[in-house]
Amino acid sequence: MSLDAGSSKTFMVEVLRRTSNNYGVVQRVARLTRYLERQVGDRTSAPRTDQPHKLSQRLSGGTVPTILAAYQAGATTREVGEQFGLAHSSINKLLKQHGITARSHSLTADEARQAVDLYEAGLSVRVIADHLGFGASTIMRALVRAGVNIRPRLVR
Repeated sequence: MSLDAGSSKTFMVEVLRRTSNNYGVVQRVARLTRYLERQVGDRTSAPRTDQPHKLSQRLSGGTVPTILAAYQAGATTREVGEQFGLAHSSINKLLKQHGITARSHSLTADEARQAVDLYEAGLSVRVIADHLGFGASTIMRALVRAGVNIRPRLVR
């Protein structure tokens, strides 16, 4: 009797199931086996194309001046990052490396009042941040500064 790799694993899992006193362990072994089979399948179907980690190695020579020019033309770091497939923190790093002072854009008093009104109306911090064009942490700081009672986060 010859067994291929798939039926051999199934056979072993079944033997474990029938002889084990701990059915939960057997279930975890079965899930792990399925997970590992998917991982091996993913690796064989599409070769990994690792990108260099260092920012300077990921960008071509002409890209950095283009990024800096886009920022200096008025785009935000987030907009430039989206355009070039980079995180806004990477754009900030490039600006600092090239001696360019990043523009700071903080909430105006009207925007802070609007954030408070929206939060008290039941909107989440993330939705308010997206609506006003700021980060969630910026909105949260404005709400705390305004003395708003922060709702507990929902656990999913």
